[in-house]
Amino acid sequence: MRVTVSLCALMVEISNNLKFLPLIMLVLLISKAVGDTFNDVLYEEQARSMLYAAIKTEIPSSVVSLPLVIKVSDAVSILKCNRHNGFPVR
Repeated sequence: MRVTVSLCALMVEISNNLKFLPLIMLVLLISKAVGDTFNDVLYEEQARSMLYAAIKTEIPSSVVSLPLVIKVSDAVSILKCNRHNGFPVR
């Protein structure tokens, strides 16, 4: 979506006429909708490629969870002894 907005701004700057703005926005909206129906969105392609790269990395065999209330020294020791660095936060 950001590319579409940037393209619209560039085209208005090039034409130097704000009267063309609604028409340019309409044309870009229609062309983006048609392109998205026939092709995958670029962002989805990037997400898929990043997901495949993440899957190929080493996944730990055991899951480490921390209690809701924990001493800082205990958390530091758990983080130091664990090689995995992707900890989700709730």
